[in-house]
Amino acid sequence: MRRKLTHVRAEGQERQLQHRLERRFGRRLVALSEQVILLLIFLVIGMFMETVAIILILTPIFHPVAVGAGIDPVLVGVVVTTQVAIGSATPPFGCDIFTAIAIFRRPYLDIIRGTPPFIIILLVAAVIAVPTFQALRLGAVEFLSKPVTVKQLTTAVLRLTGHSEPRM
Repeated sequence: MRRKLTHVRAEGQERQLQHRLERRFGRRLVALSEQVILLLIFLVIGMFMETVAIILILTPIFHPVAVGAGIDPVLVGVVVTTQVAIGSATPPFGCDIFTAIAIFRRPYLDIIRGTPPFIIILLVAAVIAVPTFQALRLGAVEFLSKPVTVKQLTTAVLRLTGHSEPRM
């Protein structure tokens, strides 16, 4: 009984802290910080564990947390996949590094010297992908929630491709 009360008390304190942060910084900033924490956790763990093991072990743990925080489950999947891929190519124990050593028969340090540009590119892509994915998702939901005629769809496609009017 006492254990249950302390659990409820801790849960209440966590909610109070989250509400104070939301009032002070806004819900979007709190959600963004939760996404950054998720990014960092999977990146760091990806440096030390194999990709499939990470996904099988940690996704059931972090999925309910992310959904409870208001993060889209599909976005969680995209983030987990990209961060695990980046982590597997990052020193010191990235699985991709050891695969490259075996394939190219080069020393560890030679392989490591070539990874920073790729890791930087992947990290920039991951940082850009999160807000882009959310914007695309919201745009798709807004677009798909309205009925669209064939003529409207054709006109939109022609405008995107540089043509002005449909030829009918």
